[in-house]
Amino acid sequence: MGAPQHRRSNGSVLDGRPPGSGPAGHGGRTGAAGNGAWACDLRLDGPLWMVGMVRDALGRALDGRHSPDFSDTARLLATEIVSNALRHGGGPVGVRLDGRACGLRCAAVDQGPPGPGPVVRPAGEGDEGGRGLRLVDAWSTKWGVEGGPGGVGTRVWFELVEHTCADETRCADPFARPAADRSAGDAATPARG
Repeated sequence: MGAPQHRRSNGSVLDGRPPGSGPAGHGGRTGAAGNGAWACDLRLDGPLWMVGMVRDALGRALDGRHSPDFSDTARLLATEIVSNALRHGGGPVGVRLDGRACGLRCAAVDQGPPGPGPVVRPAGEGDEGGRGLRLVDAWSTKWGVEGGPGGVGTRVWFELVEHTCADETRCADPFARPAADRSAGDAATPARG
C-alpha cells in the first residue's frame, strides 16, 4: 500500500512524501538557491479531523530537518490556527506551509466575511477554548492577522525560526523580503513581531 494521497488546491496531489522530495508538482518545491526552501499548499473543505493532514505534512517535512522540539511546536501552532479557521471562518480553508533551512511560515486562510479577525483573549479555568492564540503568541517568532486575498476571508500566519546555521545572522529573518518585492496584499499587520 502506497503513501496517502491528498488533493492540493491547485489540483495536484500531495503524495505523503516530504515537500520537495517528489517530482515537480507533487509534494511541493525546493528552492533553486539550495537554501532548503520548500512549499506546500493544502485545501481543507470541512471537518476538524482534516487538521491531522496538516500535522502529517509538517511531520514529513520537518522531521530530520529540524529538532524534535521545533517540529512539535510547529505542529501544535499549525493545529491552533487551522482549527480556528475551520471552526470560525467560512468556506474551504487554504493552508500554506513555507519552509526554509532556518524556519517555517504557516498560514491559514478562510473564506469568511472580512472582519477584524481573531484576537488573543482571556480564558477562564473552565473554558474549553480561548487558549490557542495565547500559545501562538507565546511560542512563535512572529505572527499576525490580515485580510485574505481579494478582501475575502481572514489570513492568520505564524513564523518559527530555528538557528541551525553557523552564522545566526543569516537566519535572523529567513522570510524577509525587500519592501520593493512585496505586493500591497502582502503587507501584514503583525499581532506581535
